[in-house]
Amino acid sequence: MILFFSIFLSMISIAGYSDLTWSGESSSPSGTVNYVPNQSYQFNVTLQNTSFPLDTVMFEWNGVLELPTGNISLDTNTTQFYVNKIDLPANETGWSYRWIASDTSSTTNDTALIYVINKSSSTISLFLNGNESNRTYNLNQVANFTALLNILEKNITLTSDMSSFSNITNTTPLTVIMNLTNAGLFYLNASFEDQNYSSNFTTYFLEILPYWTNNVSYPNSGSTYSAGKNYSFMIKWIGDVSDIKFESNFNGTMINYTNNTFVSNWNNSIYIINDTSGNYWTNFTNLSAGYYSYRWYANDTFNNNFVKTDQLNYAINSIPTSLILTSSDSDWSIASGTTVSFTCSSNNSVRMSVTIGSFSPINSNGSVTSLPSGDVTGLTANTYVLCSLLDNNYSVVGTDWSHWLTVIPPITTTTTTTTTTTTTNTNTGTFLIKELVSTLYINAGESKSVTFNLSNTLDAGTLANLTISITGINSSWYSPLNKISYLYRNKPQKITLTFNIPLTEETKTYDINIASKGTLIVNKSVINTPSVVMKLIVNNSAQAVAVPLTDNSSASSTNETIIQNTASGNELVAPTGLVSTFEYLRNNFLIIIAIAACALIFIFREDVNENLIRVTGVKSWKVNYKKHNDISSLGNKFYSRVYDKVNDKLSSFKQKTNFKPEKPEIRRPEVLEREIKRDIKELRHIVDSEKKMSNKKKINSENN
Repeated sequence: MILFFSIFLSMISIAGYSDLTWSGESSSPSGTVNYVPNQSYQFNVTLQNTSFPLDTVMFEWNGVLELPTGNISLDTNTTQFYVNKIDLPANETGWSYRWIASDTSSTTNDTALIYVINKSSSTISLFLNGNESNRTYNLNQVANFTALLNILEKNITLTSDMSSFSNITNTTPLTVIMNLTNAGLFYLNASFEDQNYSSNFTTYFLEILPYWTNNVSYPNSGSTYSAGKNYSFMIKWIGDVSDIKFESNFNGTMINYTNNTFVSNWNNSIYIINDTSGNYWTNFTNLSAGYYSYRWYANDTFNNNFVKTDQLNYAINSIPTSLILTSSDSDWSIASGTTVSFTCSSNNSVRMSVTIGSFSPINSNGSVTSLPSGDVTGLTANTYVLCSLLDNNYSVVGTDWSHWLTVIPPITTTTTTTTTTTTTNTNTGTFLIKELVSTLYINAGESKSVTFNLSNTLDAGTLANLTISITGINSSWYSPLNKISYLYRNKPQKITLTFNIPLTEETKTYDINIASKGTLIVNKSVINTPSVVMKLIVNNSAQAVAVPLTDNSSASSTNETIIQNTASGNELVAPTGLVSTFEYLRNNFLIIIAIAACALIFIFREDVNENLIRVTGVKSWKVNYKKHNDISSLGNKFYSRVYDKVNDKLSSFKQKTNFKPEKPEIRRPEVLEREIKRDIKELRHIVDSEKKMSNKKKINSENN
């Protein structure tokens, strides 16, 4: 059968229409109908074919194909078909159906139709103890609730908001009999839902007396405490009640109060209270800040017993109060045994106390805005100090009401005595500038920074108000240093010093002295660091400056050079010491004469070669007077080797850097004089050394 339907539908989709004609489409009951249980339905159609005999006719209901009842006549052109159905469900949007036919030529035709069955109406009746209306009950009275539906054997549901009521669903009629144990105003609802019938519900209200409502407090819960303030509480009882009572823990425990029941307009309250409307009130004065609970009681006259409200809550907020704790030592750091005092201050007049470590609290006499502790001595360890309030109607806000006081242990003292003075060292440990570079090279117009650490290892503790002094250069050459508020023990602080050298400054070396000082918190004494010296070597792009020899320079260091290549900004080797002297000799004839005069001393010395060997450790060579005519007067190849080395380095430097000699530099007279004196001093030192060696040799020879 399924295979037949599939083939048939395929034929419908691909065959063309002929002159197959439908007529007499009908249904019974006809038109739109209402749902009726077990109702019978019939659907009819007449089909006429003028060309070919009918082959197949199908009936489709809600998407399902079935064979109709009828005969196919091969001799006539009309045939009647029908389908019977029973107890169709309601469908207010309509059931869809169609007739489908084909003839022997494979021609097909169909028609689409709709059949609507509406829901039937329903009726609910709800009875409260036999009455279809709202009803009043007394507490503990027996109630009879009955719900009826006009449709038999259908379910109906009964619901209520009474806490003792359980919702129930059952066939009509539905009856509930119960004892009313919850006082109040409640609803009772009967409802019905079904596919074939319209939805329906009925609701009534029942009062179970006595019950309470309209709980009111004045001022509202959450108001702020005020001394001597009045508070009012009101409730409304519905029903036959008497002997109203109020219970609260305003005094710490739940205590009963008998209430006034007469008309009153208390304290210009917004509430007008009277007993005829069932309103009851009570009032209190000067309640403290806190969180409270209360409830109302009423005697149920019908049952002659007391009923009560839920437990109700009421809050009175404390007054926010700012407490500030201060110390006579603003740094909160004192030496052991030092006298100190504290003060608690408040923005409200209130009873307060100050507690210092393990000492007994110091309490105020009555309400104050300031509480001093007086002088406190004997503190030998870090101490916790706090302010607190002694009145629960006030609460502390903020974070300044407590503080730790740092107490520095006793300082070790040593005494050193001389014949003239006695010196007492009150501090052990050091206060130093550390990790500062010894030399800083910087070009004119350039900015560079150095860092160093300020170190405090003093047993006396923290230093305050630190300053750093810099001398030896113009103060505009470096950025101002920020003031350091505190330098704690064993917690070094890194300092950054930035130099900004003007573009017009000349090439020069500066000795910069850097020092720092601070004040000990413990005894207010001023402590200074030792001064630290840093060389600042400034180079101007228009000059190549000879770097002076230091006091501990060796003879070999004279061959080391530093040249500033100002065109590229790279550091190169430039002549210093004796080597730089030969550079000057090229451009200064007078200097040549002065040097030559000093060299004549060597001509008249005996065993020059041997003595030089003793002094310099260099073996003797024969002097090539032809090759070194400009230094032949020295009589020794030692100077020849030095000169050759200088010229070799200069030639190599010129080749690598494509060096082009500049015009002779015009130097200031005082600079030339200083350089000549330095060179002559070095030559004299060599001559004196040779003379000493010659005398020593002569003495040894005589002794032998």
